[in-house]
Amino acid sequence: MQTYMDTDDDSESNYSWISWFCEERGNDFFCEISREYIIDNFNIYGLDSLVANYTEALSMVLGPAPSNPEDYDCGSLGEIYRSAVDLYGLTHARFITTPKGLAIMKEKFEDECFESCPRLLCEEQQTLPIGLSNELNKYQLMVYCPKCEDIYHLSLIHICRCRRYAVCRSRWSPYH
Repeated sequence: MQTYMDTDDDSESNYSWISWFCEERGNDFFCEISREYIIDNFNIYGLDSLVANYTEALSMVLGPAPSNPEDYDCGSLGEIYRSAVDLYGLTHARFITTPKGLAIMKEKFEDECFESCPRLLCEEQQTLPIGLSNELNKYQLMVYCPKCEDIYHLSLIHICRCRRYAVCRSRWSPYH
């Protein structure tokens, strides 16, 4: 798997939560944010008031990959994990507006890491992930097609890929 983080050491002992999280299924819209960016208080200013269990979530994000990810499924560790995901998502939204973040997302776009537009006339145009709000849990992740200039629910594209190609592509309309 291609990595989008500048690192020279890929040993198991240095495998971080960030690397693990970005490689998890369904998280392909995220890019790896450097530890240095996250520990800079300027970059995460104000997030402590938006994220429950902020201190524990920050420790989790900056820590090692989990030895047993199933532990995140319930209890207080599950709550901290959900807070860590929220914290990483909010930090990611800030990071991708930096020159380095934009370059990483451009590379992912050019490498076709994102889904293609469900419209037949867009001829498999790559989409870009888009968040419609900075508020947590207000909107689902959407994708933007630069060719037709529409925004789509990601679930429609995934459903489309699972059904027969020709029938499905002609039935879905954009989200408005």
